[in-house]
Amino acid sequence: MKIGDKYIWKPYNHATQSVDFDHVWYGHIVTVIEFDTLDRVWISVDDFPNCNYRERKNRFCADKAELFEVTHD
Repeated sequence: MKIGDKYIWKPYNHATQSVDFDHVWYGHIVTVIEFDTLDRVWISVDDFPNCNYRERKNRFCADKAELFEVTHD
């Protein structure tokens, strides 16, 4: 994994101990923008809407286990 890599984000809800299918960005393609810890990264959603301060609002922290490689057929 490196900065600029693309993944499919499937957020995990730690409160219910299950995949959060209702998350607004579930299944969207994201780009790794920064590393946080050994098992977490900062990501941006590729199809995030244009809005004021987009560069600050389109920034999410995700566990590496929530990210799945984009496969090219």
